[in-house]
Amino acid sequence: MVFNQYSFLILSSLAVAALLLWAGLRGFRPDRLLAAGALAVGCALAFLLFAPQASPPSTAGDPATAIGNGSPVLLEFQSPY
Repeated sequence: MVFNQYSFLILSSLAVAALLLWAGLRGFRPDRLLAAGALAVGCALAFLLFAPQASPPSTAGDPATAIGNGSPVLLEFQSPY
């Protein structure tokens, strides 16, 4: 689903568009355009900061050796989204 993977991008774009629409209806002034620009830059930085990163894959032998040791092993599979 596109909305699940890119929901932050969609919602932040809508927030910037709403702020620009509000600024357009009330008259474009430098402070209102600065607020929209600051919101856009803040959303872009937040996306870059909190975007999921792929972890390096482990070898297939690591879990097999841990399972044979007699201690409980938690296998966790994650998606980057």
